[in-house]
Amino acid sequence: MDKISVIIPVYNSSSFLKDCYGSLKRQTYSNLELIFVNDGSTDNSLDLLKGIAMADERVVIVDQENGGVSAARNAGIKKATGKYLTFLDPDDFFADDAVQYLYELIKKDSNISISACSHIESCGDKQKDFNNGTHKTRTLNVEDGLKCMLNEQGFNLQTTVKLYEKDLFNDVAFPEGMLHEDVGTTYKLFINAYKKGSRIAYGSKSKYYYRMREDSAGHKRFSAERLDLIILTDQMCDDIDAVFEDLKNTTNLRRLHARFSILRMLASAGKLSEREKAIWDEQRNYVLEHKAWLSGNPEATKRDKLALITLKLGKTIFSAAWKIYGFIS
Repeated sequence: MDKISVIIPVYNSSSFLKDCYGSLKRQTYSNLELIFVNDGSTDNSLDLLKGIAMADERVVIVDQENGGVSAARNAGIKKATGKYLTFLDPDDFFADDAVQYLYELIKKDSNISISACSHIESCGDKQKDFNNGTHKTRTLNVEDGLKCMLNEQGFNLQTTVKLYEKDLFNDVAFPEGMLHEDVGTTYKLFINAYKKGSRIAYGSKSKYYYRMREDSAGHKRFSAERLDLIILTDQMCDDIDAVFEDLKNTTNLRRLHARFSILRMLASAGKLSEREKAIWDEQRNYVLEHKAWLSGNPEATKRDKLALITLKLGKTIFSAAWKIYGFIS
């Protein structure tokens, strides 16, 4: 059994650490290195981690000044000694056999560098399985894996819910000081797998529980920093286009999805400032100027086309459609 390093960035997460660590302690795969990176917490997270470390020799604590999720994950990667890496956010948790499941997927073939599976989103008592049953367990070449990931067919760009050979990170780091850090990272690991001549394994079962909460970093309220999504998405699409020319339908659609996401945040924000109005106009104009990317794109969904139609009708209609249908991720 190969050693697997699990990297958990921690910032003021004391109310979730019990559940998070509990899911790690229950893992059916035992050869784990549990790297908790305390990213300058001001609550009692560090004290809780020290108590956990005293009871579990697999636990490694990295204590550093606050630098954000990317800095914490990068510090964990540097500390990791496992052959494989995976990530768990402190307010989320694994199914008891999550690591075992990802490991068995990656070991199905000697030529697999990344395994991925689906996840469950939970909000209070409600749960939603990201895989609607149409995506089956299979092995993919990297190009097909990227296409599935960008179109969110069974799995998405989250760095979590995946297991990676550690050497894929040799020249890859999370972008520090930016939001939407997964958008700037996960695809690079896929491209590195392609350079190695390896493949991707996907498992249809959902083994990761993503807890949605209002105060989490992932909650989508608009701020100027949210524009990092567009910067990182365009860079990702440029890099993918340079390697996989046949994925331009996919990357063009992803560029529009990033703009729709920003527009959705703005539409939900109520009265806009002058700066926000300018951002709205800029992103709306971009979408309308590139509407052919969507209108004639075989990968575009009915939801995508409905978003385009309502955007043409203005912010009020677009906002109302979002509230009714929730058609933009």
